[in-house]
Amino acid sequence: MTAWKGFALFTICALAFLMVLTVPLNAQRMGPRSGATMVKQTAGNTRTVTFVNNCKVDVWWAVITSDKGKDCGSGFFAMPGNGGDKLAKQGGRQTITVNLEKGCGNNMVWSGNFYPRTGCDFKNTNVGLCETGGCGDQLHCKSGVGGCPPKALAEFRFDQNGNDFYDVSLVDGFNLPIRIKPTAIIRHPRSDKYGCGASACIFNFVQEANAKDQTYCLNDLKVRNSKGTLVGCTSACQAFDAGHADRMANSKYCCTGSYFGPANRNDAGNCKSTSYSDFFKKKCPDAYAWPQDDNNSTFSCVATAYEVTFCP
Repeated sequence: MTAWKGFALFTICALAFLMVLTVPLNAQRMGPRSGATMVKQTAGNTRTVTFVNNCKVDVWWAVITSDKGKDCGSGFFAMPGNGGDKLAKQGGRQTITVNLEKGCGNNMVWSGNFYPRTGCDFKNTNVGLCETGGCGDQLHCKSGVGGCPPKALAEFRFDQNGNDFYDVSLVDGFNLPIRIKPTAIIRHPRSDKYGCGASACIFNFVQEANAKDQTYCLNDLKVRNSKGTLVGCTSACQAFDAGHADRMANSKYCCTGSYFGPANRNDAGNCKSTSYSDFFKKKCPDAYAWPQDDNNSTFSCVATAYEVTFCP
């Protein structure tokens, strides 16, 4: 399978919504890695996130929030910023406020991820199509509806009393370069680059010298629009197993089934890298390349504001 086209693309997008809610947020549920230290300084019950579009094309930012889980309340965390909006090319900016909510115990938290949508046409309405990242054809994404891969992710878990955790993830593939940077730091919870450093994937996988060129994206992972133009570089999970129940039951690319590991695991699980994830990791070493790439991809900080830049 080398690309998604027409009906096949729509089908996998619909089935991918559940994947967005489970696989990419795995790191946020893992907690701090070795070397991270929980601190007492609080960043309060709100965070501001500023989106910046430095790309040469318009970008539509979007959000999907985590399921709180049966032990921590019902439903999903609230959708900030009305669920997404347009950022004009070469300089568009928007700042939103994220309100933390009561999680397990009395702590206030929020968990979710932001991502770019490209090639969108909403025809001056709130309904339209996107070539990548479309969330049910809505300008303002709805709770529980994730974006259609391929798309790069900016993942966050905000915590009132502990550290915030954040990362750039390619587990749903790639559509634009992306960077997360804390901008109002209260304290660095660790002394290395993972303490309030910039998490980024600045390499552009969406380019090719010709249709067979695999320098930037492997042919098996290339995604094209209806005109045949390359618009994304998807993950092996989405390319090979998503949309196939038999494969998803035990997938080494999606880290499901026996590859996920035991419940309440406290390590990186049973899912190892593959040649496909190694391809992403080599070009973006600080970004998640597969769902259990926790050890070299999770950043932490105590801050009140963050900046997410597309095409940094």
